[in-house]
Amino acid sequence: MADNLVQYFQTRTDTNGGISLWDPNTQLWPTILVLAVAVITAILSAIVLIAYFWGVAAADRWDQRRSTFTNTISVIKVAMAAVAAITMFQTGNTPDSKTIFGQTCSPAADAKQSLFPQISFSSVCLMQVYTPENLG
Repeated sequence: MADNLVQYFQTRTDTNGGISLWDPNTQLWPTILVLAVAVITAILSAIVLIAYFWGVAAADRWDQRRSTFTNTISVIKVAMAAVAAITMFQTGNTPDSKTIFGQTCSPAADAKQSLFPQISFSSVCLMQVYTPENLG
């Protein structure tokens, strides 16, 4: 997601023959939301790994003292992941979506690809919807 945002900001003003690469009213919040969920999940995972760096006993002590915190964060993580997934699904299924997902995973993107060789719409799309099953 971070790479998608970087590519968007690097190319947001690109035009070719009066056609803009991105819609001027592109909605970034779904991509930012998914990125935020990923960052928070990585931070929480790092906390657990750091606790284990000092040994299982240290991790167990941390877990005992912070069990309420951990359970609360787990509920928040599940809720945030659900919100992110629902958001991406809804914005991707909206006709003429102005999100990065909607603009790169559509027949319109395929039609514009030849005008903008500096960006691969299919790669940006795949980065947003990647699952191991996509590899076949």
